[in-house]
Amino acid sequence: MKKLILTKLEYDFLTECLEKLEKHTDDSPADSKWLEKMEQTRRLYELEMDHFNIKKYGEPSTKYQMVKWILTKVKTKSLDF
Repeated sequence: MKKLILTKLEYDFLTECLEKLEKHTDDSPADSKWLEKMEQTRRLYELEMDHFNIKKYGEPSTKYQMVKWILTKVKTKSLDF
């Protein structure tokens, strides 16, 4: 997974392109390459949640942990893909 830093212009352009692509994409089954990328993203996301001690199940995470995670994401100005 790579971290990308996008300017507002780049973000708007990327969003517009993806919205156009969405309109012209059919409902055929996804290729295995897509699913492999999603699996890698899921594993990295779970590692990130573990780093900030944020849990989906069991004892709920604290507001402090959630704010710390969001603050880190904002400070790095990064978007996960």
